[in-house]
Amino acid sequence: MKRDELKKKLTQLFPAEQVHTDELTLLTRGTDAGIYRLIPKAVVTVNSEEEAIRLLRFCHGEKVAITFRAAGTSLSGQTISDSVLMEVGHGFSFTTIRNNGETATFGCGVRGSVANRQLSRFARRLGPKPASINAAKIGGIIANNASGSNHGILHNSYNTLRSMRLILADGTLLDTADSESRRSFLLSHRELCDQLLNLRRQVVGNVEMSNRITRKFELKNTCGYGVNALIDFEDPVDILQHLMIGSEGTLGFISQATFQTIHDAPLKATALVYFATLRDVCDTILPLRSCKVHAAELMDRNALRAVEKMEGMPPELRELPEGAAALLIDTAADDPDTLNEQIREIERKLSPIPMLAPILFTTDTRLYNRYWSVRNGLFTSAAATRPPHTACIIEDVAFRGEILGEALEDLRGLLVKTGYDDAVMWGHLLDGNVHFTIYPDINNREGVNQYAHFMEELCEVVAVKYEGSLKAEHGTGRNMAPFVEKEWGNEIYALMKRIKEIIDPQGVLNPGVLINDDPQ
Repeated sequence: MKRDELKKKLTQLFPAEQVHTDELTLLTRGTDAGIYRLIPKAVVTVNSEEEAIRLLRFCHGEKVAITFRAAGTSLSGQTISDSVLMEVGHGFSFTTIRNNGETATFGCGVRGSVANRQLSRFARRLGPKPASINAAKIGGIIANNASGSNHGILHNSYNTLRSMRLILADGTLLDTADSESRRSFLLSHRELCDQLLNLRRQVVGNVEMSNRITRKFELKNTCGYGVNALIDFEDPVDILQHLMIGSEGTLGFISQATFQTIHDAPLKATALVYFATLRDVCDTILPLRSCKVHAAELMDRNALRAVEKMEGMPPELRELPEGAAALLIDTAADDPDTLNEQIREIERKLSPIPMLAPILFTTDTRLYNRYWSVRNGLFTSAAATRPPHTACIIEDVAFRGEILGEALEDLRGLLVKTGYDDAVMWGHLLDGNVHFTIYPDINNREGVNQYAHFMEELCEVVAVKYEGSLKAEHGTGRNMAPFVEKEWGNEIYALMKRIKEIIDPQGVLNPGVLINDDPQ
């Protein structure tokens, strides 16, 4: 549909101030945090479920592609569109807290940091804790199954979400917390539910397939659909709800969700620990998993170099040798004695591993917040170091803890071999989840080919050699969609394609994201 015709039809459905078609708005609101560029034909702001249903029914009926946007912090190109972009408005910024904060319902437009501030008076917080939490909104956090530094698998959206209100492409609203809504959905969408149950039978009846899926999701994994839902749940509504998590807007719109929240201990301590090599840092993963550690953030020498001149950073950062690395450890407790015992246990269990300096924990709130503010802004700091005329691309992989050191040595070797020796590497050690940035020059064919060659080799190292995750927490998006089949194999990839066909048969929801047959 041409832009003028689309605008005319949309302004018949919505007030003119909610339909944006001017070039400046399309550019600014049609941009996310990734490197990809698509310009939408229209941006429509919706402020209620009724408006979202109206827009979805229109796009479904006209076979017009639609993409959802909350905060636009996605890194893999999953919130951009060359068609209709549905923007979450202020009408979805509501909160209901129950049971002294143990459960909480949030509209999809609530920022993660705002949710946590509202929960803080109960000493509770959300399980997911992405570095972008000050900007990211609930809808995007769920749609990407975002996790972050704090127990990324145990406390991600998949494992802490209790119910949601979702809208399918045909405009059907389902409230998974409401028994009548569930009953009605089972009647109105019997064929969809039966097909999901058929897929479940196909998976659980194939021991090799079900074992592979279970093993893959022992790691953080947001590459492809969360097909573990076909194993974990028997009710088709529960299966659908959990398939929605991490589906990146390709299966439906999540308007609100209820979470089981996490206790947030008030007393915290952190230590920035230095090691001579990245391998030494990786040797701490198994001991730390047996301690009361809330987070352990790995940073290589290039990452430390990117932040060493920032205010509040220890002066010794500038003196670290080439090849050195650091670990930012976080622990928390409800009382001083417990906190001190946890610190002693960490020091004791890490004592056999060589370090460049003794572990020194601080409970100073100002210094604690400074360290973690710098860590959470590391991607921005890394991007600022890139050479002129280059892009900043962040990748996000995960490996098993017992082979993390070997895998990262191979990864660093690949980066050097393919010309990305200035790559910055950091990540969530406890989950074996590592991020790294590379700076390709994509303004010429040579730079594009270099990047394409690197991606092919990266897939071999991560998915084939080490059976890791090509996307641990940033979502598949457009970035990794061509490689989903490489990670999962033909059979499970066919299963994922079937999920898309069952739930969004017309393919109007975020086409090209997560499932994409175009290798480029």
